[in-house]
Amino acid sequence: MKDVQKITFAALFVALGSFLKIYSIQVTDSMRISLFAVPIILAGFYLGPAYGLLTGFAVDTVYFMISPHASFWSLYTITTVIWGFSGWLIKLLRKRFGFFAFVAVIFLTSVFETGFNSFANYVYGLDVWGTLFFRIIVMLFRSPIVVFIMHFLVTKLQILHLETMKT
Repeated sequence: MKDVQKITFAALFVALGSFLKIYSIQVTDSMRISLFAVPIILAGFYLGPAYGLLTGFAVDTVYFMISPHASFWSLYTITTVIWGFSGWLIKLLRKRFGFFAFVAVIFLTSVFETGFNSFANYVYGLDVWGTLFFRIIVMLFRSPIVVFIMHFLVTKLQILHLETMKT
């Protein structure tokens, strides 16, 4: 893929991720329910680890500029950026492990996100223990949804790519 195409797709993924993050369900100042990770994972999967990481960073930057709940490039940015790297890991592991690569990488990234964001809450003096149970429940419900969406999109986009190659 050419650089101009990669930049264009990265911008598209940033726009989608930012929209999903801004219009998420804000539970508390430090907790939201959202599927913003899907476009960031797609960026890492299709564009590579560098673009995935930069897409995550750009999504968090746009979120900071627009949302009243955001903090400027804080510890929470690390977990947003990691989603881009996880997309690349899924691509590497998919050929060998198939669907399990989606399950394992997304679940482990979700666990890291929940743990690290709880640590960030502690560092910033926010409630850790009061929201931890709810964070874990959200993680357990969100992870299979993200796995399903990612697997569905990757499969359908692969079929679409093969169809367009025939014509």
